[in-house]
Amino acid sequence: MKKLLLIVVALLLIPKSVWSYSYTRNVAAPCGAADVQAAITDARTHAGDVLVSIPNCQPAAWNASVSVNMVGANCDSLTIQGQSKTGTMLTNPTFLVTNAANKFFRLSNFNFVVGGTGNAASSAEGFITMNGRTKYIAATGKGGFRVDNINLDMTVDPKGHGSRFVSITANGSGGGADQAELFGVIDHIGSAATPAHWCGQFSIVRGGARAYSTGNYPWYMPETFGSTDAVYLQDSVIANCSPHYDDSVPPVLLLETYIMDNESGSKVAIRDNTFSNYNFGGHDYVQNSRGARGWEVYRNVWKYDATFTDGMPFVDIRGGTGYIFDNYAESVTSRPFFGPCDGIMFNNVRSWVGAYSGTSICDATTEKYCFKGDSYVSGSTYNKPCSSDADCDSGYGTGACQPADMNLGTDGSVGYPCRDQVGRGQDLGYSGSTYLGQRAYPALIWNNTVKMAGAAVKPVVPVVFQPGGADSVKLASHLKPDRDWCYNATTKPTQCPPGTNVAAYSPLGTHPLVSGEAPTCTPADANSDGSINISDVQTCINVILGTDTIESHRTCSDVNGGGVNITDCQGIINKILNP
Repeated sequence: MKKLLLIVVALLLIPKSVWSYSYTRNVAAPCGAADVQAAITDARTHAGDVLVSIPNCQPAAWNASVSVNMVGANCDSLTIQGQSKTGTMLTNPTFLVTNAANKFFRLSNFNFVVGGTGNAASSAEGFITMNGRTKYIAATGKGGFRVDNINLDMTVDPKGHGSRFVSITANGSGGGADQAELFGVIDHIGSAATPAHWCGQFSIVRGGARAYSTGNYPWYMPETFGSTDAVYLQDSVIANCSPHYDDSVPPVLLLETYIMDNESGSKVAIRDNTFSNYNFGGHDYVQNSRGARGWEVYRNVWKYDATFTDGMPFVDIRGGTGYIFDNYAESVTSRPFFGPCDGIMFNNVRSWVGAYSGTSICDATTEKYCFKGDSYVSGSTYNKPCSSDADCDSGYGTGACQPADMNLGTDGSVGYPCRDQVGRGQDLGYSGSTYLGQRAYPALIWNNTVKMAGAAVKPVVPVVFQPGGADSVKLASHLKPDRDWCYNATTKPTQCPPGTNVAAYSPLGTHPLVSGEAPTCTPADANSDGSINISDVQTCINVILGTDTIESHRTCSDVNGGGVNITDCQGIINKILNP
């Protein structure tokens, strides 16, 4: 009780005000690019958690890029926030963000209006282009990024095609060249009442930039499924306003229907969204980049209208491994996907395309490439071939030069397993002179359903792409059910392959970087440890003082609503005294 009284005294010494940021820079109308840039330049020099606040305004088209460089910034976090996702309207805005380790960046509460020509995105990867490195650290509550609560209204793609909303590339710009990780969350883009409209590919994620490791580093790290170590796209409603077909057979949409393209050791999670005329896809090992490392795709609704026929399956995967479950697709046509396919398809281009974009075909011939450090040939888009470690970048030592494939197939599947193919996990490197290849980590697929015009709802059974003739036979030998993936119509497979228990997996609960959207917590249990006691009062005080920046602690300290202040901490004390 004596300790409790001391805390009460401490509470009385705290000013009766509410604050979440140590410094706020308000942007005055007309909110042009130069005004916002000046505010960012100023804010990053201040310590703690800083805010650039932009009022409801409708400036003229920016036609310029706004740069945010977290490297060397004095602040721990920088938030650029509009007053509302309907009123703070930015026409053709472009944000170029360089993230830094242990620093948090957020862009929130805007209405992006995109169209016309001449805007800065014509020369950028996306209207929001992020590189560098950062990820959420649970122990400190720092790091990571969040792009959230943004309405999108694209009337026409300024490039004709190819403009992305967001492009994310982990690289050494934020420190640590080949060990870059860039993870965070994109959430609440659009809504059921006002879907976000985007014409073409929505986003791309690269786990390692082409000039920094080409994705080698993520493949040497163990699996991290169900954690914050991924780029999340969640709780969004996004419609593709203009899919683009080319003239090939089957029709290919030039990747314009990808909600999130991913490659170079990327780790992504797509969950709890509603998409219209979009699909999800990831790359295998091609050109100068590694395949997608890991993916989790669950609890999404995929809708297709009459303009979407013979299109890409709602999940079209070429590399890596992961989990696909609880998705529902519906189409007004009887053939939304080129077939035979009900919505989930696996492929591995190197199984059937010879010398594909600078890599060798996956066959019985053993070719070697550099799989540590930079694995590309400088000045080109081709992988770096090698005969020994000496041919690869200095400093990486034994094991930099590795076979492209393992050639372990004993059933006619020559070349198998192919580098980074579906069902492969962590790179194991060498044990002495013995090459260990990549860990077997079969993908798991369950409880996905589809309803096409004139038909009942049915389970989605994964299939392998069929390029035709001998190519189909070879591809099918490299990608096999009950070996490289396992499927169940309703429940998660427990063994894969049969007789082998699968790795433990649970999807991530509430993402710790997502706040204000019904977090899971008990009011007054400020530190979310399952009980209400003196430590919760101390957590509440630390949130007010700004020494505790964990978003869930801030949310669960807000007993009375309206922001954390002294009355919330007093409310926690009342809960302790009168449970």
